[in-house]
Amino acid sequence: MEDYAFGLIAMVISLISAFFLCQTVAIAGEAKKTADQTLEETRKHNRLSVVPNLIIDCKIVTTEEMFVLVRSGGLGPGRILGFKYLFDGRPYTKEDPGKLNIRIQTIQLEPGESIIQGEEKDLMVLISRSDQILIDRDDEQNFIEFLKRLKIEIEYESFYGEKQEPARFDGPNTII
Repeated sequence: MEDYAFGLIAMVISLISAFFLCQTVAIAGEAKKTADQTLEETRKHNRLSVVPNLIIDCKIVTTEEMFVLVRSGGLGPGRILGFKYLFDGRPYTKEDPGKLNIRIQTIQLEPGESIIQGEEKDLMVLISRSDQILIDRDDEQNFIEFLKRLKIEIEYESFYGEKQEPARFDGPNTII
């Protein structure tokens, strides 16, 4: 009888141990599921926290400097995918500013180049035709006319490889 009681106690202990083991496995599974959800939410947050926002703007209110620039107003860097200037609806050439009797220095953004948060890059700068430091009224008016005929588009992505809405400067709709 003693063997029977000992066997019964051993069986009860085994069942209780199996029950606790099942509970432990279930808790571990829920913990893993919660950890995976937390990790995914963290990844989403990180992606949102580094979303770039490139903005093309122009400054034409001073007689010392007039230029078109791109700046990063987003939370993260933007990696350039493509870049183009259009003048009168066709690809821009270095001769185009001469048609309006102005001189412009331009830069070309290259694919793979990055613009970090808060950074500004001049795309086009009006260069005075005279030896004076100040830009004369004719240059100013011609530069404004030039901008009215200019379009710029910058394709870019976040560092997570997520393509963003292109940054655009549409002269006819931007310059009044």
